Amino acid sequence: MDIKLFLTKRKRLLSVLALCCFACFCILIAKRSSIIIDDPNTPLSASYIEAMFYVENTDSGSLTCVGDGLLKSSAEISNDAKATKAAIVTAPDYTAVTGDTLKVKWSTVKTSGDEIQVYGAIVSAEAEDTTNTVHFTTLEQMTFSNVEAGTIATTDGLYKANDGGAAKYTISDTPTGKADGVFEIKLLNGKYANLMYDSSQPLNVALFNVFPGRASTDSINTAINMVKGKASGLQFNPGTYYIDKQIKLDSMAYYGNNTTLEVSDNFISKGVSVITTKNTTDDFSIELHGLNLHWEIKPSQTLQGNGKYDTMLMALFNTQHVVIDSCKFEAINNAGIDRKVSLLWFKQPKYIKNVTITNSSFENRTGITLSTTDHWMGGCLWFSGTKDSLCTVDNINISNCNVHTTLADEAICFWFVNATNVHLSDCTISNEHCNNDNVLAFVDGAFNNVSVQRTTFNVISPSMYLTKMGNLWGTSHIKYDACTFNVSGQNLTPYKNAVALFFLYHDKSGITLNETSSLLINNCKFNSLNSTGQYRSIIIAYGVNDRDIHFNEPVIDSKLTLKEAVANFEKANNCNLLSNKSLEGISSSKTYRIVNSNNIQLLDGR
Repeated sequence: MDIKLFLTKRKRLLSVLALCCFACFCILIAKRSSIIIDDPNTPLSASYIEAMFYVENTDSGSLTCVGDGLLKSSAEISNDAKATKAAIVTAPDYTAVTGDTLKVKWSTVKTSGDEIQVYGAIVSAEAEDTTNTVHFTTLEQMTFSNVEAGTIATTDGLYKANDGGAAKYTISDTPTGKADGVFEIKLLNGKYANLMYDSSQPLNVALFNVFPGRASTDSINTAINMVKGKASGLQFNPGTYYIDKQIKLDSMAYYGNNTTLEVSDNFISKGVSVITTKNTTDDFSIELHGLNLHWEIKPSQTLQGNGKYDTMLMALFNTQHVVIDSCKFEAINNAGIDRKVSLLWFKQPKYIKNVTITNSSFENRTGITLSTTDHWMGGCLWFSGTKDSLCTVDNINISNCNVHTTLADEAICFWFVNATNVHLSDCTISNEHCNNDNVLAFVDGAFNNVSVQRTTFNVISPSMYLTKMGNLWGTSHIKYDACTFNVSGQNLTPYKNAVALFFLYHDKSGITLNETSSLLINNCKFNSLNSTGQYRSIIIAYGVNDRDIHFNEPVIDSKLTLKEAVANFEKANNCNLLSNKSLEGISSSKTYRIVNSNNIQLLDGR
């Protein structure tokens, strides 16, 4: 054999040997990275096998056994996150190691003697696991798909992309509960899609087939019932949702985003309100954010509960926590329908507590088509108990709100209540069109630590008693501080529709108060928008006993003339008009007037 032929055969032999070595190496690597899960002992069942689960802390490198779980028996898997996740049937609770804000990503299966072990690392709860994710444009596409168990499915919307119904689901072989079409959906391939959501956040109403531009009440009420106890509330999308039946609120938060809830032309209810709490007996915790509630009164609308009287845009009962922020309540009556409407009424509950209303508006324009002398009722923001028992009212804060009425009734009123810690601040309260009885009232109850601060009153139409304090059931203390009163003189008749800006009257019949009640008016301004009419007085105390009225550093526009005096006492006893400075010369009118009264003193710092 010549040397050339020998070298050629030797080269071929070496190549074959090298190829065989490489093949053996690949088989060895494959065996090291892939195992057959097979219980060396008696299996738990024909399908599942037990494994121990270990959590690795990537910062410290420590391993913690968190318990046992089940893997699919005799399933060949590779040691990567996707395959490991698909093999896991059940995993132990690891929150004792991670807490509620972190999670574990299972990534590896190993064997140690007879024990099968699953390893995972701690990751943030927000970490996105994309190892086995399938994307769909709509929920319908996912429902008709052949998606596998263990997959995470995402959608861009319910019916179309960006319609608010975007969601994420985990796919399973078996149901975790009852398929309800939202939290758990049965797919056509027999699998189940389970909604992934954060229970501390609201769910979008589109997931419940609630969309703008159509009658939505039934679907909204269904969504409320389904979300209660599962998520923090409901998120509405931009647009107008039409209310054709009564909405019944439960304890949760409701969020808008350029959202209007509009009472439809064909609205019908057996009750007296458009929106109310689910019942009148439970305790409720409700929040409203960024919602516009609008009601145009139409003859085709029906509220059967009380005919045309005492109808309400919203009625709330037994509130232990209420937040209303950046909302608008509005009712208008362009058709001149004979119906009394109030906007928001905390009505005859066991108690009203912890109410915060901010950056919102309440506009009751249902009197705009009436004659200015029509005495038509309805208000903007009311808190009431019953004549048989005072309702406990505590911790009410109303700030940066606009309140506007066109009716004869109170815009804001508290009555039949035992009220403490009630504060209005930085608001604008206006009355126009109809001759008004009073705009703000604290009556028929007891009132302590009540204040109105930095609030502007626009008296555009006559208001007989702009603010009232009377028929007290207990000693009361109310303060107005740094408020501005802009008074239009048009159509004012001093003894008919323009009596006083502050009106105090008698206590409840049969009750003797052991302590002196007080009204404090501090640093307030009184402006005249024109000089064509007059009020009788700024303050009138009529039929009262034991009152201290503090009138500190007022600023009274010289154009605001008064028919009788700055302060008027009629049929009053044991009352003091107090001021930290002299009240002489504060107005072109007399400082005070006393008629059929006893023991009235002026203590004005002189």
